[in-house]
Parts: sequence; C-alpha cells; structure tokens
Amino acid sequence: MLAGTPMKKFLDPQYWSAVARNPTAIIGLIADLAPIIAVLFWGWGAAALIMLYWIENVVIGAYVVPRMIIASVGRHGPLGLIGCLFGVPFFVFHYGMFCAVHGIFLLVFFGSSEGVMATPDMLTMIQRLFVGSLSFAPHMTWIVAVVMAAHGAVFIYDFLLKGGWKESSFDQEMGAPYGRIVILHLGIFVIGGALMILGDPIYGAIFLVLARAVWGLQINMQPKQKTLPVSPLPA
Repeated sequence: MLAGTPMKKFLDPQYWSAVARNPTAIIGLIADLAPIIAVLFWGWGAAALIMLYWIENVVIGAYVVPRMIIASVGRHGPLGLIGCLFGVPFFVFHYGMFCAVHGIFLLVFFGSSEGVMATPDMLTMIQRLFVGSLSFAPHMTWIVAVVMAAHGAVFIYDFLLKGGWKESSFDQEMGAPYGRIVILHLGIFVIGGALMILGDPIYGAIFLVLARAVWGLQINMQPKQKTLPVSPLPA
C-alpha cells in the first residue's frame, strides 16, 4: 500500500481495494455518508450534523458495555464478571455524565435548551436531553437508526464473529470512546463553527460529512493492535 500523506493513500487503487475487502470499513463508510441525504433533502446544516455526532457518541457508549463484559469474560472466564460488577456501573455513570454535559453544552450553544436546564432531577434532565437531540432536526431518528445499525453490525461482525474480543480487554474497551470524543469533536467544532459563521452553506455541510467519513475510514482501516497482558481482573 502506498505510504506517505493521506491524499496519496486515497489516490492509491490498492488502498481502495483493501477498503472493498474490509466489511467494517464499508459499513462505517455507508453510515458516515448517510447524513449527506439529510443535508441535500432535509435542509440539515452544521448544527444538526454536530448534534448527530454527539448522539453517535452515546450509541458507541451503549455498545461499549457488552464489549467490556465479553472481553473481560473472554480473558478471565466467569471471574471476569466480578470486575464488571464494579467497572460497568462506573463506566455508565462516568461516560453518561461526560456525554450529558457535552450534550447540554451543545443545546445551549445552539439555543435549543428549553426544558432541559430547568429540570427537577438529573434523570429528567437526561431524558429531555435525548428527546431534544432526536428532535433537533428533521428525520434525525432515521439517520440515528442507520448509525445504530452500522455500529451493531460492526459489533457482531468484527467483535463477535471475527473474534475481536479475544484481542481486547476490559480496560481497553472502557477507555476507547473517550479519546474518540475529544479528537473528533475538536475538529468538528472548528469546521462546524466556521460554517455557521459563513452562513452554513450546503457545500460546507457536505464537506463536514465527507471529512467525518474520511476520519472514520482512517480509523477502520488501521490494523488492530494486540493488547498487552493485563491484571488478573479488570480494574
């Protein structure tokens, strides 16, 4: 495969041949390009796309839970469930709050936080947050359904059927989504903010979708790394 800059790699026929032989990359590419339909036909702009990518982070977190459990049991047998009794609730709380604060910030930033901030308790706030995000743009639920199905297909094919769980660990799965959020959304905020300043042109929204698709393709085409030996039970 051609080495060098990403542009050279994307111009290399061997790279696209490798993509065509990688079901995970194909599934991810279809899901990442699906929002172009919303941009072209449903009037989505940068704000709607940013909210969609936030929802995707929540979807990823939901799939992390079974991945943690399966990876732990695969490495340690039934004893792996002991660590999951403590580690899974911690992840759900910590990652859930991480996403909730992020989501509230987005709604406040986009001026759509009515009914979210003035809530009597945390559970109600989170519930209204998700309702608000799914109704943020026309047909948001359809695109979210595509994203959920794509991540589910990758989970089944790559993690279960191909044995990805054998090369993973509880700690690795638990920490994986955090770095993704930081790296992805720093770039998305910069691009999305620039587009809104420019008046949210349709070609800019399409560029944001394509940039996100390229980033996802890069991730899916990276060789899977073997995990190092870990402690007897997950932390």
